[in-house]
Amino acid sequence: MKFKLKDYFVFFITASILVACSYYLYSDFNAKPGLRGAEKQGFITFKYKVAQRKFPSRMIWEDVEQMLPIYNKDSIRTDVLSEAIVTLNNGVKIELDPDSMFVLNIHDKTVDVTLERGSVLLSATKALANPNDFSLSYKNTKLKFQEGTGQFKVLEKEDSIEIVSSKGSTTITTGQNTESIFEKQKAKFDFTKDKLDKVDLNYFDMRPAHNARYFIDENTKEILFEWSAKGDELPIVEVSPDRLFKNQVLQLQSKEKRVAKEFTEGIYYWKLKTVDGDLTETRKFRIIKNPPLSLIAPSDNRQIKTKTGESLVNFLWSKRELALSYHFEISNDNTFKNLIVSRNVFKNRISIPLSLGQYYWRVRSVDSIPGANSKTGINSFTIEKEDIPEPVAISEEETKAEDVAQPNADNSYKPTSGNPLKKDSPPNKIANPTLLFPRPNSVVDMNRLDSIPFKWVAVAGAKSYTIKFFQISNGEVILQTETTAPNFNFTQLDKLDVGNFSWTVEAIPGLETAEKGTTTGKFTITLADQPAAPETISKGKKEE
Repeated sequence: MKFKLKDYFVFFITASILVACSYYLYSDFNAKPGLRGAEKQGFITFKYKVAQRKFPSRMIWEDVEQMLPIYNKDSIRTDVLSEAIVTLNNGVKIELDPDSMFVLNIHDKTVDVTLERGSVLLSATKALANPNDFSLSYKNTKLKFQEGTGQFKVLEKEDSIEIVSSKGSTTITTGQNTESIFEKQKAKFDFTKDKLDKVDLNYFDMRPAHNARYFIDENTKEILFEWSAKGDELPIVEVSPDRLFKNQVLQLQSKEKRVAKEFTEGIYYWKLKTVDGDLTETRKFRIIKNPPLSLIAPSDNRQIKTKTGESLVNFLWSKRELALSYHFEISNDNTFKNLIVSRNVFKNRISIPLSLGQYYWRVRSVDSIPGANSKTGINSFTIEKEDIPEPVAISEEETKAEDVAQPNADNSYKPTSGNPLKKDSPPNKIANPTLLFPRPNSVVDMNRLDSIPFKWVAVAGAKSYTIKFFQISNGEVILQTETTAPNFNFTQLDKLDVGNFSWTVEAIPGLETAEKGTTTGKFTITLADQPAAPETISKGKKEE
């Protein structure tokens, strides 16, 4: 079959259109508001288990991490056994219960949180300049902080919503009607009857409080339920992992108005009721397994040997799911009055160069919610000079027997008295390496790379090279290794962040009498505006 020139032309045009469309689809699929200059409206300040976010122009949900920023029109949801806390720039804190979802809508600086399903607790951590600057919408209702401050809870039910105003007053608007729900009042709005019923909660003093958190090391925790109320009525305590109390309902009763029961890790709802119906609001508590922080390396009383007067010590401790960061300390006394290192780090490891001596170290977690913080005990270690044996005297006969040319590691020859290559005096210092990549004072865009290929010019007479790579801002040593090649490919990108870095190459001479050649260069790591590779469910990453 013979093709005409016109056929080739049509094929070329069609292929070009297909490639262009694929590229723009790929770019749009991976574009995020943070890369397009959208303003951050708040952060995910706490996440328990699985929470996800969806951009308005995307159909794919992505898992979120703590301190991940959120933007206008973002949707946030939680799994059936999960919860999340979002703190907005205006100071409003949104606590999202399990199997719940909201959409953030901002127009002309007016913030509206649309509850799509589930339950949410809203708190104004600081007074709003105008109470109308914030609202929560559910179906045809709109709720606001009446005085620009306070706290209220909204719980979705089958044909109604339950509203509890725990601090300050809350206004509810349906159509043209606006009513106030005062502090310590519970209201139920029935959508089928378009009716609002209110009940005072002043008669009930209940514990545990709503959203109480218990952190445990073991498998179970005993929870004490207490209440005080007027009258002799004997209420029933109902507890369930289902906020609508349809499944796994546990009923407890006590004349002493207090009863205890052990629970495993999870999220639970509880309330007081009688045969005639509910007496109180629905409250939630959660039991979170949060093992204490522990030191891993160096172990206690460890002795670290070094041939020089300094050693790079690698510190490692257990990782905590709830930790935002860790406060790391080293001292040369066990009271930590003389701190050598006091630093906030975001990973559960760090490398610090230290000189000879005895040291003590400890770590404290900085967690996202009150009460979860943990601190370790104190480990000690010493850095000691390694004993180098005295040189053994060699006889003149042994010297002559060995005085022949022997190849070195770099395939050069060591000069000897019987070797014509011998020079009267060996060179005092070999050349300094010339850094090729990253070049000194250059900028490296990591969106274009999946590793950092360190390269330098080979030095004549060098048997190996030592490379050291660290972040300038905190002094953390990211890499220290030795290689015989004039290059090293660094692939552990999880250890990197944007910022300024320094790297040093030492050329180790083949002759013991020669001095090392050393060169140091600085460079900057950035993340330019480049789309990431597509994936169905991606892990959200912190943005600068």
